Amino acid sequence: ESSGIIHKAIQRRRARIHHVKGNDLVITLGGDGTFLRTAHLVNDELMLGVNPDPRKNEAFFARATKEDFEKKLGRIIKGKYKVLKLLRLESKINNKKLPILALNEVFAGSILPWHTSMYKIRIGNREEYQKSSGVLIGTPAGSTAWVKSAGGARLPLMSRKFQYVVVIVSAQPVTS
Repeated sequence: ESSGIIHKAIQRRRARIHHVKGNDLVITLGGDGTFLRTAHLVNDELMLGVNPDPRKNEAFFARATKEDFEKKLGRIIKGKYKVLKLLRLESKINNKKLPILALNEVFAGSILPWHTSMYKIRIGNREEYQKSSGVLIGTPAGSTAWVKSAGGARLPLMSRKFQYVVVIVSAQPVTS
């Protein structure tokens, strides 16, 4: 309170768009899951992720720690920071726009991954019908996670491209 900064703390599971909309800065406290969940709620708001325990939390996005938080916050207040604008994906189902933008990836398929999904992929004026477990569409920020493990390529973080990977879940047990 002595800093003069007006702030409000919201638990991750209770956060909604109206909590972040129009704020100068949204700070997340936790690992990447907390950052990604909150990123779904922001539009143009500036975000700073703080990882309270780097030994326990994955933190590709949460780049501040309790050791350097005050320094990084001070730089933001003074306007001495660099903004990384990350590509996000807009999704539509049957031409109806979904209300959130994805920072990492979108999976289109059955909630039960061993079920077959039938879908059409259209890129520009080319389209193709597919049958598989589903399709994973990833951003550059998501290219180090699920998309990569499904066979995608790691993209430069500031790339303006996205990629998709057809996902096939085998019903056969994997043996070594």
